[in-house]
Parts: sequence; structure tokens; C-alpha cells
Amino acid sequence: MIGLAALVTIMAAATHSDSLMAPGVSHELARYRAAHIRDVRYHLALELTRRDTVVGTARISFTRVNGGDVYLDFRGYEFSNVVINGAPVEAVEYNRAHMRFQEALFQDGENTIDIVFKSPIAPAGASVIRFTDDTDKREYLYTLLVPSDANLLFPCFDQPDIKAVFELGLALPLDWTALSNGKISSVVRAEMGDRATTVWFAATKPISTYLLAFAAGPFRQLHDPQQDIALWVRDSRAREVERDTLIALNRRARAWMSQYFGVPYPFDKLDF
Repeated sequence: MIGLAALVTIMAAATHSDSLMAPGVSHELARYRAAHIRDVRYHLALELTRRDTVVGTARISFTRVNGGDVYLDFRGYEFSNVVINGAPVEAVEYNRAHMRFQEALFQDGENTIDIVFKSPIAPAGASVIRFTDDTDKREYLYTLLVPSDANLLFPCFDQPDIKAVFELGLALPLDWTALSNGKISSVVRAEMGDRATTVWFAATKPISTYLLAFAAGPFRQLHDPQQDIALWVRDSRAREVERDTLIALNRRARAWMSQYFGVPYPFDKLDF
């Protein structure tokens, strides 16, 4: 399990001093970051073994150009253990919407920010939704980051034009499985308390923050004969699913979208 050390000192941002710290992502902030931030990559490790809380670590790699302070968006529960380019940061300016880091902490070129954080899991109003099956009372989790709630889950540059590569790892309870944007690259099985499996997914192509997605729980997988589409269904509903019809509709929709936009399906097919 990830242990949270003492929180870094948080300095409340003076609301009058920096308009870029205003709640949400203003047009001004979006334009500022688009001019200074490039080549973003997120390495995220999330523990999904607690009912109401995600505990995670993030390494955010990026290129800064033209100097300037760096602003991250985050509305989760709390964060700690901030390290910038290998050096611990003892105080962070934060107003529960954005973190601001002084430009002197970075260099023009490649930079990294490492951070530990906690974020909510809830039946509604969170970026990770917990659903309880009425029939068997088993629980399932799924993300809901659209349109602007990625920063409720993890610290990020939460604007669509700053696309990034994501590497995601999920620590799961014993009987759970998970899927995400990328193929599964490794599964580590080691029973440690209530955690039994850590699933790592292959790096994505560059995507916007709101397109990061995962689902986790005691799902049952239903395959089609061609093995290129699978349905993930709740165990209690598996017998009711019209597998062939739904898979055929999915395949037809994918073909129509490719023809309409003139672009073949751009992402890797998943391994099931």
C-alpha cells in the first residue's frame, strides 16, 4: 500500500495576486499553459482497494519553454511528497483548485513533478464512480472524467489541447479485473492485505486528460468469435446480455465512424 507521509506545507494563494489561480481553467490559464508546456507524460499508480478513496502516485513529465511559473490543477482530497526534478518541495501554493510552482524550480527543457495524492470514490459527484449491484451487492468502479474532472482524480494540466501519453497501473482487490485505454502490459499477483493484483497498461497514444478511462470490478467478459470485441458485464446480468447483437452493433458503429471521418480506428485493439 502507498503510505502518505506528512503533507507538504500548503500556502493559500492570494486570490488578488494571480488571475491564473481562479477556479476552473480560464481561457487565460489555458492560453498561458499552451504557450509554455509541451510533451506531457503521466505515470499514474492508483490503489483501488479502499471503498471511498483512491490513493495514488503521479510522475508528470513535460517540457517547459519560454520560462514561466507552472500551474497544475487538482481538486482531490489532499497531496503530499512533492518532488520537482529530484528535489523535495516543502511548501506549495495551493487554493484547492490549482497548485502554482515558481519558475525557478524548473528549467527550459525536460522536467518532472512527483506527487502523492488522495481523491474521492463515490456513488455520484466524483471522478471515480462506485456502483453497487442491486442483485448481488458486488461493487464496481468506473471513471467519469468528462468534461473537466480529471483534476478531481489526479494533479494534471487539465485542458484538452495539452494532450499527453498515459501509463496507468491499478492495484485491485482479489477478485477484480480492470480495463483501460491501453493493452494490459503486465499483471503482478501478490496478496498483500486486501490487495491481490496490480495491473499495468501499455502507454497510450497522446490523448486529452478527459479521455483517460478505466473500469474495475468483478466483471465477466463475453467475447465474439473473432476475438476483437468483448463485452464487460456485471456478473449478475451476464445471462441477460444479447452478446451477438451488441457486438455486431459495436462493429458496425466502428466501421461507420472510420468511413465518416476518413480515419481508420486510431487506437490499439485491446487484449482480452
